[in-house]
This record gives sequence, structure tokens and C-alpha cells, in this order.
Amino acid sequence: MSKAFTKEDDTADDAPVVPLPTLGPVVRLTRDAVTLLRAEAARTDDPARRRLLAEAVDRATVVPEGIPDRVRLGARVTVESDAEGRREELLVSPEEFELTGRGWSVASPVGRALFGAEPGDEVEVVRPRGRITLRVVAVRM
Repeated sequence: MSKAFTKEDDTADDAPVVPLPTLGPVVRLTRDAVTLLRAEAARTDDPARRRLLAEAVDRATVVPEGIPDRVRLGARVTVESDAEGRREELLVSPEEFELTGRGWSVASPVGRALFGAEPGDEVEVVRPRGRITLRVVAVRM
């Protein structure tokens, strides 16, 4: 067999290296995210991830809860469109999105379009896969 088809170093790690997110100077998290990150830190076997999650929770500014009349950070937003139906998501900080992978980041096209909207508003979102109009159905904390 040709050397070209053999593994030269059997000790090499074949797992892809996924970089950990970097935290900005301010970490804004929802109360649910703090609970989720604490639980993940307690169960992860990766010491670097555990340190990152602990640092995020320690440095976090928890988004205050309240009764919003407009979409803001930490609000649960229900939208609908003719093309995609109804959907509900939490509007989160970019750091929270990086750490948890859930919600709409305020830095995303959808998050930017929805920020400040109120129930009854229609917003146009320019996404990589095309434009869509979303109707804000409800905003709650």
C-alpha cells in the first residue's frame, strides 16, 4: 500500500477544533440564560468551556424583567408572516446567543428589525435568503 493512503501520526486528534466565543466588555444575559449557563457549566467535562461559562455568569448584567410595550432585550416576541407562519423567540444579546445558541440576537437582521417594534407593527427583514415581512403579534417578558 502506498504511504499516501496511510495515517502518518496515529496520535493526532481528528476532532475539529471549535473556537470558544470571546466575551465582550459587557455581558447582558436574560435570567433564563444565567440558569441555563450555570447548569451547563456544572455538567460539562471541558474545563475551558466551564471557565468561559462561569466568567459569563460572573460578569453578566441580568436584563431586567417587566412589562414591555415595545420589543427590547430580554423580551419574548411572537411574530407571524405569510411565508413562515407564527414563531416565538427571545430577543437576546450577541453574547447570550453565542453562549446558548437560542433566540434572536439583537445584532442579527431579525433582531435589528424588531428592536423597538410593538404589537401590530410590521417590519421588513433583509436576510441572506431574501426579504420577509414580519407582523409583531405579542411582546412579553
